[in-house]
Amino acid sequence: MNFVKHFLKGEQCILLAAEIYYRDELKRNWTKGSLVLTTYRVVFVGDQMISIPLGFVNTCDPIKKKASKKTGSHQKKLEIETKDFRRLHFNFAKNNPCPRSHFASVIKNLLLQPPEKLFAFTWKETFPNSDGWKLYNAEEEFIRMGIKPSNNNGWKITLLNQKYTLCSTYPAVLAVPSRMTDKEIEQVSAYRSRGRIQTLSWIHPKNNATITRCSQPRTGLMGKRSVEDEKMIVEILNANKNNSVLQIFDARPSANAKAQQFMGAGTENMSHYPNCVLTFHNIDNIHVMRESLKNLSDAVNSEDDSQFLTNIDNSGWLKHTSRILLSAAKMVDVINNKKGSVLVHCSDGWDRTPQMTGLAMILLDPYYRTTVGFEVLIEKEFLSYGHQFALRTGHDGAGRLGERSPVFLQFMDCVYQLSQQFPNALQFNETLLRVLVEESFACRFGTFLFDCDREREKARVKETTQSVWSFINSDIKRYTNVLYKPTTEVLVPSHNLKKIKFWEGYHFKHMPEFFDNKWTKNFLKRLA
Repeated sequence: MNFVKHFLKGEQCILLAAEIYYRDELKRNWTKGSLVLTTYRVVFVGDQMISIPLGFVNTCDPIKKKASKKTGSHQKKLEIETKDFRRLHFNFAKNNPCPRSHFASVIKNLLLQPPEKLFAFTWKETFPNSDGWKLYNAEEEFIRMGIKPSNNNGWKITLLNQKYTLCSTYPAVLAVPSRMTDKEIEQVSAYRSRGRIQTLSWIHPKNNATITRCSQPRTGLMGKRSVEDEKMIVEILNANKNNSVLQIFDARPSANAKAQQFMGAGTENMSHYPNCVLTFHNIDNIHVMRESLKNLSDAVNSEDDSQFLTNIDNSGWLKHTSRILLSAAKMVDVINNKKGSVLVHCSDGWDRTPQMTGLAMILLDPYYRTTVGFEVLIEKEFLSYGHQFALRTGHDGAGRLGERSPVFLQFMDCVYQLSQQFPNALQFNETLLRVLVEESFACRFGTFLFDCDREREKARVKETTQSVWSFINSDIKRYTNVLYKPTTEVLVPSHNLKKIKFWEGYHFKHMPEFFDNKWTKNFLKRLA
Protein backbone atom coordinates (compact mmCIF):
# COMPACT_ATOMS: atom_id res chain seq x y z
CA MET A 1 0.00 0.00 0.00
CA ASN A 2 1.08 3.59 -0.61
CA PHE A 3 0.40 4.30 3.04
CA VAL A 4 3.52 2.32 4.04
CA LYS A 5 5.72 5.23 2.95
CA HIS A 6 4.08 7.26 5.75
CA PHE A 7 5.06 4.78 8.47
CA LEU A 8 7.12 6.15 11.33
CA LYS A 9 10.50 4.56 12.01
CA GLY A 10 9.79 1.32 13.85
CA GLU A 11 6.07 1.27 12.98
CA GLN A 12 4.79 -2.10 11.76
CA CYS A 13 1.53 -3.24 10.17
CA ILE A 14 -0.56 -5.71 12.21
CA LEU A 15 -3.84 -5.99 10.30
CA LEU A 16 -5.32 -4.77 7.03
CA ALA A 17 -9.03 -4.87 6.20
CA ALA A 18 -9.99 -3.95 2.63
CA GLU A 19 -13.42 -2.95 1.31
CA ILE A 20 -14.21 -0.80 4.35
CA TYR A 21 -16.61 2.13 4.34
CA TYR A 22 -15.96 5.15 6.55
CA ARG A 23 -18.82 7.44 7.54
CA ASP A 24 -17.78 11.04 6.88
CA GLU A 25 -20.06 12.93 9.26
CA LEU A 26 -19.11 16.27 7.74
CA LYS A 27 -20.02 15.32 4.15
CA ARG A 28 -22.65 12.87 5.41
CA ASN A 29 -21.61 10.11 3.04
CA TRP A 30 -19.68 6.84 3.05
CA THR A 31 -16.14 6.66 1.67
CA LYS A 32 -14.62 3.39 0.50
CA GLY A 33 -11.11 2.43 1.53
CA SER A 34 -8.98 0.16 3.70
CA LEU A 35 -8.58 0.08 7.46
CA VAL A 36 -5.03 -0.49 8.66
CA LEU A 37 -3.95 -1.35 12.20
CA THR A 38 -0.29 -0.76 13.04
CA THR A 39 1.76 -0.83 16.22
CA TYR A 40 1.12 2.92 16.54
CA ARG A 41 -2.32 3.70 15.14
CA VAL A 42 -5.52 2.86 13.29
CA VAL A 43 -5.62 4.39 9.80
CA PHE A 44 -8.38 4.60 7.22
CA VAL A 45 -6.86 4.96 3.73
CA GLY A 46 -9.20 6.07 0.97
CA ASP A 47 -9.97 9.37 -0.73
CA GLN A 48 -8.92 10.82 2.61
CA MET A 49 -6.64 9.48 5.32
CA ILE A 50 -7.93 9.29 8.90
CA SER A 51 -5.19 8.51 11.41
CA ILE A 52 -5.94 7.69 15.04
CA PRO A 53 -2.97 6.91 17.31
CA LEU A 54 -3.84 3.95 19.54
CA GLY A 55 -3.20 6.15 22.55
CA PHE A 56 -6.25 8.19 21.55
CA VAL A 57 -8.61 5.22 21.37
CA ASN A 58 -11.00 5.15 24.30
CA THR A 59 -13.27 2.27 23.25
CA CYS A 60 -13.66 0.06 20.18
CA ASP A 61 -17.01 -1.69 19.86
CA PRO A 62 -18.79 -3.69 17.13
CA ILE A 63 -22.33 -2.51 16.32
CA LYS A 64 -24.87 -4.50 14.31
CA LYS A 65 -26.31 -2.71 11.29
CA LYS A 66 -28.87 -3.56 8.61
CA ALA A 67 -28.08 -3.80 4.92
CA SER A 68 -26.55 -0.68 3.44
CA LYS A 69 -28.16 1.06 0.48
CA LYS A 70 -24.67 2.10 -0.57
CA THR A 71 -23.25 -1.42 -0.88
CA GLY A 72 -26.38 -3.56 -1.07
CA SER A 73 -24.92 -6.07 1.37
CA HIS A 74 -25.21 -6.79 5.07
CA GLN A 75 -22.91 -4.50 7.03
CA LYS A 76 -21.24 -4.74 10.41
CA LYS A 77 -20.29 -1.42 11.94
CA LEU A 78 -17.22 -0.79 14.06
CA GLU A 79 -17.37 2.29 16.29
CA ILE A 80 -14.17 3.79 17.61
CA GLU A 81 -14.57 6.40 20.33
CA THR A 82 -11.53 8.55 20.98
CA LYS A 83 -10.42 10.07 24.26
CA ASP A 84 -11.50 13.48 22.99
CA PHE A 85 -14.95 11.90 22.50
CA ARG A 86 -15.09 11.70 18.73
CA ARG A 87 -16.98 8.74 17.31
CA LEU A 88 -15.78 7.24 14.04
CA HIS A 89 -17.82 4.59 12.23
CA PHE A 90 -16.47 1.96 9.85
CA ASN A 91 -18.58 -0.61 8.00
CA PHE A 92 -17.32 -4.15 7.35
CA ALA A 93 -19.01 -6.41 4.78
CA LYS A 94 -20.34 -9.63 6.32
CA ASN A 95 -17.90 -11.78 4.32
CA ASN A 96 -14.83 -9.57 4.83
CA PRO A 97 -11.67 -11.77 5.07
CA CYS A 98 -10.68 -9.68 8.09
CA PRO A 99 -13.78 -9.91 10.30
CA ARG A 100 -14.89 -6.87 12.23
CA SER A 101 -14.90 -8.84 15.50
CA HIS A 102 -11.27 -9.88 14.99
CA PHE A 103 -10.21 -6.33 14.13
CA ALA A 104 -11.91 -4.99 17.27
CA SER A 105 -10.46 -7.77 19.43
CA VAL A 106 -6.89 -7.04 18.36
CA ILE A 107 -7.34 -3.33 19.04
CA LYS A 108 -8.74 -4.05 22.51
CA ASN A 109 -5.78 -6.28 23.32
CA LEU A 110 -3.38 -3.55 22.23
CA LEU A 111 -5.16 -1.05 24.48
CA LEU A 112 -4.59 -3.34 27.46
CA GLN A 113 -0.90 -3.95 26.85
CA PRO A 114 1.47 -2.82 29.63
CA PRO A 115 3.17 0.57 29.23
CA GLU A 116 6.50 -1.13 28.45
CA LYS A 117 4.94 -2.40 25.20
CA LEU A 118 3.78 0.99 23.93
CA PHE A 119 5.05 2.44 20.65
CA ALA A 120 7.46 4.85 22.35
CA PHE A 121 9.76 1.90 23.08
CA THR A 122 9.99 0.85 19.42
CA TRP A 123 9.97 4.25 17.72
CA LYS A 124 13.39 4.70 16.10
CA GLU A 125 13.32 8.44 15.41
CA THR A 126 16.33 10.42 16.66
CA PHE A 127 16.95 14.09 17.39
CA PRO A 128 20.75 14.49 17.33
CA ASN A 129 20.74 18.22 18.07
CA SER A 130 18.56 18.07 21.18
CA ASP A 131 18.52 15.79 24.24
CA GLY A 132 15.34 16.55 26.13
CA TRP A 133 16.23 14.14 28.92
CA LYS A 134 18.91 16.59 30.07
CA LEU A 135 16.49 19.51 30.22
CA TYR A 136 15.50 19.27 33.89
CA ASN A 137 17.74 18.78 36.90
CA ALA A 138 15.99 19.15 40.24
CA GLU A 139 19.03 20.31 42.21
CA GLU A 140 19.95 22.88 39.57
CA GLU A 141 16.39 24.24 39.58
CA PHE A 142 16.38 24.57 43.38
CA ILE A 143 19.74 26.33 43.22
CA ARG A 144 18.36 28.67 40.54
CA MET A 145 15.64 29.60 43.04
CA GLY A 146 18.27 30.26 45.72
CA ILE A 147 18.03 27.06 47.78
CA LYS A 148 21.62 26.58 48.93
CA PRO A 149 23.36 26.61 52.35
CA SER A 150 25.01 29.99 51.82
CA ASN A 151 21.64 31.71 51.49
CA ASN A 152 20.38 30.55 54.90
CA ASN A 153 16.76 31.09 53.86
CA GLY A 154 15.24 28.32 55.95
CA TRP A 155 15.27 25.62 53.25
CA LYS A 156 17.55 22.72 52.34
CA ILE A 157 17.84 20.15 49.59
CA THR A 158 17.43 16.59 50.81
CA LEU A 159 18.08 13.19 49.20
CA LEU A 160 16.00 11.38 51.80
CA ASN A 161 13.76 10.06 49.03
CA GLN A 162 16.63 9.03 46.78
CA LYS A 163 15.47 5.39 46.76
CA TYR A 164 11.77 6.37 46.83
CA THR A 165 11.28 4.84 50.27
CA LEU A 166 9.89 8.02 51.85
CA CYS A 167 7.28 8.50 49.12
CA SER A 168 7.06 6.29 46.05
CA THR A 169 5.35 8.96 43.92
CA TYR A 170 7.63 11.89 44.79
CA PRO A 171 10.93 12.76 43.07
CA ALA A 172 14.27 11.69 44.51
CA VAL A 173 15.34 15.27 45.24
CA LEU A 174 13.21 17.45 47.53
CA ALA A 175 13.50 20.80 49.27
CA VAL A 176 12.24 20.94 52.88
CA PRO A 177 12.54 23.27 55.87
CA SER A 178 16.18 23.18 57.03
CA ARG A 179 15.31 22.60 60.70
CA MET A 180 13.37 19.39 60.04
CA THR A 181 15.31 16.20 60.80
CA ASP A 182 15.09 13.10 58.64
CA LYS A 183 13.28 11.22 61.40
CA GLU A 184 10.71 14.00 61.73
CA ILE A 185 10.17 14.07 57.96
CA GLU A 186 9.54 10.33 58.00
CA GLN A 187 6.86 10.84 60.66
CA VAL A 188 5.24 13.54 58.52
CA SER A 189 5.25 11.11 55.60
CA ALA A 190 3.35 8.58 57.71
CA TYR A 191 0.70 11.21 58.48
CA ARG A 192 0.16 12.62 54.99
CA SER A 193 -1.86 10.67 52.42
CA ARG A 194 0.39 8.39 50.34
CA GLY A 195 3.43 9.81 52.12
CA ARG A 196 3.31 13.06 50.14
CA ILE A 197 4.87 15.50 52.58
CA GLN A 198 5.01 19.29 52.42
CA THR A 199 7.79 20.17 49.98
CA LEU A 200 8.93 23.34 48.26
CA SER A 201 7.75 24.20 44.75
CA TRP A 202 8.86 27.83 44.52
CA ILE A 203 10.35 30.64 46.60
CA HIS A 204 10.05 34.35 45.93
CA PRO A 205 13.50 35.80 45.11
CA LYS A 206 12.96 38.92 47.23
CA ASN A 207 10.41 38.43 50.01
CA ASN A 208 11.11 34.71 50.71
CA ALA A 209 7.40 33.78 50.45
CA THR A 210 6.97 30.23 49.25
CA ILE A 211 4.67 27.88 47.41
CA THR A 212 4.68 24.44 49.01
CA ARG A 213 2.62 21.40 48.12
CA CYS A 214 1.53 18.15 49.74
CA SER A 215 -1.41 15.76 50.08
CA GLN A 216 -4.24 15.81 52.62
CA PRO A 217 -3.55 14.87 56.26
CA ARG A 218 -4.81 11.54 57.56
CA THR A 219 -7.04 12.99 60.26
CA GLY A 220 -10.02 10.66 59.84
CA LEU A 221 -13.16 10.71 61.96
CA MET A 222 -11.16 10.56 65.18
CA GLY A 223 -9.24 13.74 64.35
CA LYS A 224 -5.77 12.19 64.41
CA ARG A 225 -2.89 14.65 64.68
CA SER A 226 0.87 14.58 64.22
CA VAL A 227 3.31 16.65 66.25
CA GLU A 228 5.88 16.37 63.47
CA ASP A 229 3.40 17.53 60.84
CA GLU A 230 2.49 20.50 62.99
CA LYS A 231 6.19 21.32 63.36
CA MET A 232 6.65 21.10 59.59
CA ILE A 233 3.94 23.75 59.15
CA VAL A 234 5.58 25.95 61.78
CA GLU A 235 8.94 25.68 60.03
CA ILE A 236 7.40 26.60 56.66
CA LEU A 237 5.87 29.62 58.35
CA ASN A 238 9.08 30.59 60.15
CA ALA A 239 11.11 30.45 56.94
CA ASN A 240 9.23 33.55 55.80
CA LYS A 241 10.02 36.53 58.06
CA ASN A 242 7.75 38.93 56.17
CA ASN A 243 4.37 37.48 57.10
CA SER A 244 3.26 35.67 60.25
CA VAL A 245 0.37 33.77 58.64
CA LEU A 246 0.51 30.68 56.41
CA GLN A 247 -2.34 30.32 53.94
CA ILE A 248 -3.42 26.71 53.38
CA PHE A 249 -5.22 26.40 50.04
CA ASP A 250 -7.33 23.24 49.90
CA ALA A 251 -8.26 22.93 46.22
CA ARG A 252 -11.39 20.89 46.92
CA PRO A 253 -14.95 21.87 47.82
CA SER A 254 -15.26 21.70 51.62
CA ALA A 255 -17.89 18.95 51.38
CA ASN A 256 -15.42 16.73 49.50
CA ALA A 257 -12.74 17.30 52.12
CA LYS A 258 -15.15 16.40 54.92
CA ALA A 259 -16.25 13.27 53.08
CA GLN A 260 -12.62 12.13 53.03
CA GLN A 261 -12.76 11.83 56.83
CA PHE A 262 -14.85 8.69 56.41
CA MET A 263 -11.90 7.18 54.50
CA GLY A 264 -9.33 8.10 57.13
CA ALA A 265 -8.21 11.39 55.61
CA GLY A 266 -9.67 14.94 55.56
CA THR A 267 -8.09 18.33 56.02
CA GLU A 268 -6.19 20.30 58.64
CA ASN A 269 -7.78 20.99 62.03
CA MET A 270 -6.99 24.67 62.51
CA SER A 271 -6.91 24.37 66.29
CA HIS A 272 -3.67 22.38 65.84
CA TYR A 273 -2.12 24.78 63.32
CA PRO A 274 -1.85 28.26 64.87
CA ASN A 275 -1.19 31.24 62.60
CA CYS A 276 -2.64 29.37 59.64
CA VAL A 277 -5.72 30.13 57.57
CA LEU A 278 -7.50 27.34 55.70
CA THR A 279 -9.57 28.13 52.60
CA PHE A 280 -11.37 25.84 50.15
CA HIS A 281 -11.25 26.64 46.44
CA ASN A 282 -14.08 24.52 45.07
CA ILE A 283 -12.26 22.85 42.19
CA ASP A 284 -14.20 19.69 41.41
CA ASN A 285 -12.74 16.18 41.25
CA ILE A 286 -11.59 14.12 38.27
CA HIS A 287 -15.02 12.54 37.71
CA VAL A 288 -16.79 15.89 37.43
CA MET A 289 -14.11 17.17 35.06
CA ARG A 290 -14.32 14.07 32.86
CA GLU A 291 -18.09 14.47 32.54
CA SER A 292 -17.68 18.18 31.86
CA LEU A 293 -15.29 17.51 28.97
CA LYS A 294 -17.62 14.84 27.58
CA ASN A 295 -20.52 17.30 27.57
CA LEU A 296 -18.30 19.94 25.97
CA SER A 297 -17.22 17.49 23.28
CA ASP A 298 -20.84 16.46 22.65
CA ALA A 299 -21.66 20.11 22.03
CA VAL A 300 -18.71 20.44 19.66
CA ASN A 301 -19.52 17.26 17.71
CA SER A 302 -23.28 17.82 17.48
CA GLU A 303 -24.66 18.41 13.98
CA ASP A 304 -27.25 20.77 15.47
CA ASP A 305 -25.58 24.06 16.32
CA SER A 306 -28.75 25.87 17.45
CA GLN A 307 -27.98 25.14 21.11
CA PHE A 308 -24.19 25.23 20.81
CA LEU A 309 -23.53 28.15 23.17
CA THR A 310 -26.09 26.89 25.68
CA ASN A 311 -24.55 23.42 25.65
CA ILE A 312 -21.05 24.83 26.06
CA ASP A 313 -22.24 26.76 29.09
CA ASN A 314 -24.09 23.76 30.51
CA SER A 315 -20.97 21.62 30.23
CA GLY A 316 -19.42 23.74 32.98
CA TRP A 317 -15.96 23.57 31.35
CA LEU A 318 -15.46 27.34 31.15
CA LYS A 319 -16.63 27.73 34.74
CA HIS A 320 -14.12 25.12 35.90
CA THR A 321 -11.38 26.93 33.98
CA SER A 322 -12.39 30.21 35.59
CA ARG A 323 -12.29 28.66 39.07
CA ILE A 324 -8.75 27.32 38.60
CA LEU A 325 -7.53 30.69 37.34
CA LEU A 326 -9.15 32.40 40.32
CA SER A 327 -7.37 30.07 42.74
CA ALA A 328 -4.00 30.79 41.11
CA ALA A 329 -4.69 34.54 41.16
CA LYS A 330 -5.46 34.35 44.89
CA MET A 331 -2.14 32.61 45.47
CA VAL A 332 -0.37 35.39 43.60
CA ASP A 333 -2.11 38.02 45.72
CA VAL A 334 -0.97 36.36 48.95
CA ILE A 335 2.62 35.89 47.79
CA ASN A 336 3.27 39.07 45.85
CA ASN A 337 1.12 41.64 47.66
CA LYS A 338 0.92 40.28 51.20
CA LYS A 339 4.35 38.58 51.14
CA GLY A 340 2.76 35.48 52.63
CA SER A 341 3.46 31.81 51.97
CA VAL A 342 0.94 29.36 50.54
CA LEU A 343 0.62 25.60 51.08
CA VAL A 344 -1.50 23.85 48.43
CA HIS A 345 -3.09 20.43 48.48
CA CYS A 346 -6.14 18.55 47.22
CA SER A 347 -6.64 14.89 48.13
CA ASP A 348 -3.44 13.22 46.95
CA GLY A 349 -1.78 16.34 45.60
CA TRP A 350 -1.22 15.16 42.04
CA ASP A 351 -4.19 16.57 40.06
CA ARG A 352 -5.62 19.91 41.19
CA THR A 353 -2.50 20.79 43.15
CA PRO A 354 -0.08 21.03 40.15
CA GLN A 355 -2.72 22.95 38.20
CA MET A 356 -2.72 25.62 40.91
CA THR A 357 1.01 25.66 41.70
CA GLY A 358 1.99 25.59 38.03
CA LEU A 359 -0.25 28.49 37.05
CA ALA A 360 0.82 30.58 40.05
CA MET A 361 4.48 30.04 39.18
CA ILE A 362 3.90 31.21 35.59
CA LEU A 363 2.18 34.33 36.91
CA LEU A 364 4.95 35.07 39.43
CA ASP A 365 8.17 34.00 37.74
CA PRO A 366 9.14 35.23 34.23
CA TYR A 367 11.44 32.21 33.82
CA TYR A 368 8.45 29.88 33.53
CA ARG A 369 7.05 32.05 30.73
CA THR A 370 10.02 31.18 28.53
CA THR A 371 9.78 28.02 26.43
CA VAL A 372 12.53 26.20 28.34
CA GLY A 373 11.17 27.42 31.68
CA PHE A 374 7.68 26.16 30.80
CA GLU A 375 9.14 22.77 29.90
CA VAL A 376 10.97 22.69 33.25
CA LEU A 377 7.71 23.60 35.00
CA ILE A 378 5.89 20.64 33.45
CA GLU A 379 8.76 18.30 34.29
CA LYS A 380 8.81 19.52 37.89
CA GLU A 381 5.22 20.17 38.92
CA PHE A 382 3.49 17.45 36.89
CA LEU A 383 5.96 14.72 35.97
CA SER A 384 8.41 14.55 38.87
CA TYR A 385 5.78 15.20 41.54
CA GLY A 386 3.69 12.30 40.32
CA HIS A 387 0.76 13.47 38.24
CA GLN A 388 -0.61 10.14 37.04
CA PHE A 389 -0.30 10.57 33.29
CA ALA A 390 -0.67 6.83 32.61
CA LEU A 391 -3.83 6.51 34.70
CA ARG A 392 -5.44 9.80 33.66
CA THR A 393 -4.81 9.28 29.93
CA GLY A 394 -5.48 5.53 29.97
CA HIS A 395 -1.98 4.21 29.19
CA ASP A 396 -1.66 2.09 32.31
CA GLY A 397 -2.80 -1.08 30.56
CA ALA A 398 -5.59 -1.67 33.08
CA GLY A 399 -8.50 -0.09 31.18
CA ARG A 400 -9.77 1.81 34.22
CA LEU A 401 -12.11 4.22 32.43
CA GLY A 402 -13.37 5.70 35.69
CA GLU A 403 -9.90 7.00 36.58
CA ARG A 404 -9.35 8.90 33.37
CA SER A 405 -9.62 12.66 33.51
CA PRO A 406 -8.51 15.70 31.46
CA VAL A 407 -6.33 17.23 34.21
CA PHE A 408 -3.40 18.10 31.92
CA LEU A 409 -5.68 19.40 29.15
CA GLN A 410 -7.41 21.60 31.70
CA PHE A 411 -4.07 23.04 32.84
CA MET A 412 -3.12 23.74 29.22
CA ASP A 413 -6.49 25.40 28.66
CA CYS A 414 -5.73 27.71 31.58
CA VAL A 415 -2.33 28.54 30.07
CA TYR A 416 -4.11 29.21 26.80
CA GLN A 417 -6.30 31.72 28.67
CA LEU A 418 -3.12 33.45 29.88
CA SER A 419 -1.86 33.63 26.30
CA GLN A 420 -5.09 35.37 25.30
CA GLN A 421 -5.11 37.82 28.20
CA PHE A 422 -1.38 38.54 27.99
CA PRO A 423 -0.45 38.05 24.29
CA ASN A 424 3.12 39.35 24.75
CA ALA A 425 3.97 37.60 28.02
CA LEU A 426 4.67 34.00 26.94
CA GLN A 427 7.63 33.06 24.73
CA PHE A 428 5.80 29.97 23.45
CA ASN A 429 2.66 29.87 21.36
CA GLU A 430 -0.62 28.00 21.21
CA THR A 431 0.92 25.36 18.95
CA LEU A 432 3.12 24.14 21.81
CA LEU A 433 0.10 23.76 24.09
CA ARG A 434 -1.81 21.75 21.51
CA VAL A 435 1.12 19.51 20.64
CA LEU A 436 1.81 18.72 24.30
CA VAL A 437 -1.80 17.75 24.94
CA GLU A 438 -1.82 15.54 21.83
CA GLU A 439 1.52 13.91 22.63
CA SER A 440 0.43 13.15 26.20
CA PHE A 441 -2.02 10.72 24.56
CA ALA A 442 -0.14 9.59 21.45
CA CYS A 443 2.53 7.41 23.18
CA ARG A 444 5.36 8.39 20.84
CA PHE A 445 7.53 9.73 23.65
CA GLY A 446 8.56 8.33 27.00
CA THR A 447 7.98 11.68 28.71
CA PHE A 448 4.31 11.13 29.48
CA LEU A 449 4.43 7.39 30.13
CA PHE A 450 3.93 5.99 33.63
CA ASP A 451 2.76 7.80 36.77
CA CYS A 452 5.94 8.89 38.56
CA ASP A 453 9.73 9.12 38.38
CA ARG A 454 10.22 5.81 40.15
CA GLU A 455 8.22 3.94 37.50
CA ARG A 456 9.97 5.75 34.65
CA GLU A 457 13.37 4.91 36.10
CA LYS A 458 12.40 1.26 36.48
CA ALA A 459 11.30 1.17 32.82
CA ARG A 460 14.50 2.98 31.76
CA VAL A 461 12.58 5.46 29.62
CA LYS A 462 15.58 7.80 29.33
CA GLU A 463 17.67 5.04 27.81
CA THR A 464 15.02 3.44 25.61
CA THR A 465 12.64 6.20 24.44
CA GLN A 466 12.74 9.75 23.15
CA SER A 467 11.84 12.84 25.15
CA VAL A 468 9.11 15.12 23.84
CA TRP A 469 11.43 18.05 24.58
CA SER A 470 13.94 16.70 22.04
CA PHE A 471 11.18 16.86 19.45
CA ILE A 472 10.03 20.34 20.48
CA ASN A 473 13.45 21.94 20.89
CA SER A 474 14.79 20.57 17.61
CA ASP A 475 12.33 22.89 15.83
CA ILE A 476 11.85 25.61 18.42
CA LYS A 477 10.79 28.34 15.95
CA ARG A 478 7.56 26.47 15.26
CA TYR A 479 6.55 26.95 18.89
CA THR A 480 7.72 30.54 19.38
CA ASN A 481 5.33 33.42 20.02
CA VAL A 482 6.33 36.18 17.59
CA LEU A 483 4.66 38.77 19.86
CA TYR A 484 6.78 37.84 22.91
CA LYS A 485 8.19 40.76 24.91
CA PRO A 486 9.95 39.67 28.12
CA THR A 487 8.74 41.37 31.28
CA THR A 488 9.40 40.89 34.98
CA GLU A 489 5.94 42.08 35.91
CA VAL A 490 3.68 39.77 37.86
CA LEU A 491 0.67 38.71 35.80
CA VAL A 492 -2.80 38.97 37.31
CA PRO A 493 -5.36 37.16 35.14
CA SER A 494 -9.08 37.79 35.05
CA HIS A 495 -11.33 34.89 35.99
CA ASN A 496 -14.45 36.72 34.77
CA LEU A 497 -16.39 34.37 32.49
CA LYS A 498 -16.67 37.17 29.96
CA LYS A 499 -12.87 36.91 29.58
CA ILE A 500 -12.67 33.11 29.45
CA LYS A 501 -12.44 31.94 25.84
CA PHE A 502 -13.52 28.68 24.29
CA TRP A 503 -10.32 27.07 22.99
CA GLU A 504 -11.28 26.70 19.34
CA GLY A 505 -7.78 25.74 18.22
CA TYR A 506 -7.95 22.56 20.29
CA HIS A 507 -11.62 21.59 20.31
CA PHE A 508 -12.19 22.31 16.61
CA LYS A 509 -8.93 20.75 15.41
CA HIS A 510 -10.71 17.95 13.54
CA MET A 511 -13.17 20.26 11.81
CA PRO A 512 -11.75 21.50 8.49
CA GLU A 513 -14.65 23.88 7.96
CA PHE A 514 -13.22 25.94 10.83
CA PHE A 515 -9.52 25.32 10.19
CA ASP A 516 -9.15 24.57 6.50
CA ASN A 517 -5.67 26.04 6.30
CA LYS A 518 -2.08 24.98 5.76
CA TRP A 519 -1.11 25.23 9.45
CA THR A 520 -3.84 22.83 10.63
CA LYS A 521 -3.12 20.33 7.88
CA ASN A 522 0.59 20.36 8.75
CA PHE A 523 -0.19 20.04 12.47
CA LEU A 524 -2.41 16.99 11.97
CA LYS A 525 0.13 15.53 9.53
CA ARG A 526 2.93 15.86 12.10
CA LEU A 527 0.75 14.19 14.73
CA ALA A 528 -0.02 11.30 12.37
